[in-house]
Amino acid sequence: IGLRRGLCVAKNSLDKWMKEENTNHQYPRENAWGGTLSPNYYIRMLNGINSDTNHQELTDFHLEQAKSIMRRFDVVALLEDATDMKNKIDTFFGATSDDLPVISNNQLKKWPSYQAIVAKANKQRGLFEEQNLLDRQFYNWVKEELINGGTRE
Repeated sequence: IGLRRGLCVAKNSLDKWMKEENTNHQYPRENAWGGTLSPNYYIRMLNGINSDTNHQELTDFHLEQAKSIMRRFDVVALLEDATDMKNKIDTFFGATSDDLPVISNNQLKKWPSYQAIVAKANKQRGLFEEQNLLDRQFYNWVKEELINGGTRE
């Protein structure tokens, strides 16, 4: 398994995957997974253009539309904060969810080479943040306005 794992990691370069783009601003990763792997996935999804075949350029208008839609949600929680999510579920349903375990499904964390993979992936953080600027702004807005006690105006 270790050899196959190493070959898999070597063959699937995040560097190459992040930088692949053709002249129409299409990313080959979209061929396998559609809009799920397109930049600014959340903005696309909330604007109903997740499977955008025209590769429409997203703007601040789309960001504001996503915020408007998110304000209508009854419950908003970040998966990275399991305690907050559990408390919101309990409050929303008027029950306790003690049977909800706090676990990770990230099997990669068990690999001996996990830290090396993370370090290599982190080299692409700047490009990822550039390609997903609207999603990052949306995440920060959700965290500040909807999670940390802002308003839903």
